[in-house]
Amino acid sequence: VISPYLDKYMQMWVWDWDDTLIDTRAYYRHSMNGDYIRYQMTQEELELDFPNYQYFKDLVYYLVKKGVRVGIASFGTYSIILAYMDRIFGMNQKLFTSVNLYASCQEIGGTRDYRKMPINKNSYIQKIMNHYKLNDYSNVVLFDDNSTNIADALRLGVFAIQMNIPV
Repeated sequence: VISPYLDKYMQMWVWDWDDTLIDTRAYYRHSMNGDYIRYQMTQEELELDFPNYQYFKDLVYYLVKKGVRVGIASFGTYSIILAYMDRIFGMNQKLFTSVNLYASCQEIGGTRDYRKMPINKNSYIQKIMNHYKLNDYSNVVLFDDNSTNIADALRLGVFAIQMNIPV
């Protein structure tokens, strides 16, 4: 199931991570070590952490096959997100990499420089658009749980949809 409007007009789809794709309670349920996520996490844990992962996987494959660009813009941790993408799409997957996956912290326990951290997802969206050589915000959709990020993206002209993880 996909919106006919989004399917027809959006050239780039961007997702937030925490509480949009992943249930942040996962951070307290088990290790967030990349090797644990990639190799040891059970299927049940994956489904609990990322309730719609199979839909997300199928959707990303569908979009990429159509030539639609994808990305993730997060204030979370890059290494954790990348580990989940490897787990879902296969080791050394090329769908989500440093060119279309932006997070404010690189490694678990890493330091965030809050003075350099963006106030919203717009700068990450712009970086992903630059990589794909896109320049029309109206052809970009952002999925995020935070109403401030949604409002800020809408001001750019991005089609933004607020959503939350089903509990």
